[in-house]
Amino acid sequence: MKQLLITTHLYTFAVICVIATTISSCTFKKKTDMETPTGTKENELTMLVGTYTSGDSKGIYSFRFNEETGTATALSETEVENPSYLAVSADGKFIYTVSEFNNEQAAANAFAFNQEKGTLKLLNSQKTLLYHYKWK
Repeated sequence: MKQLLITTHLYTFAVICVIATTISSCTFKKKTDMETPTGTKENELTMLVGTYTSGDSKGIYSFRFNEETGTATALSETEVENPSYLAVSADGKFIYTVSEFNNEQAAANAFAFNQEKGTLKLLNSQKTLLYHYKWK
């Protein structure tokens, strides 16, 4: 009897998950000017740009991008050397970058990301040590 009860609960849970997933993935996003939990409007995105820093560039720049008007407003800049590759965590709370160099300066960096303000806070930076390897 206990086994049947557990199986029934698991089946019910699975059906609810399938229905919820189907409903949430099939809904249409309505473009409005309503505020989202991150403080942005629904038609706005937070955009990150990583740059090479050999000139006057600081490294990573964040912008608020309006999808309807195509305008971008600068939010912040973060100093990090040559952040040529950026990756955002699934929940949007962390940014991972590679400081691209062909020497011992090459590093992987982790940042906490505040989407509302567009700010990054360095959490950790580790040398990649890839310059020791010779690719054939």
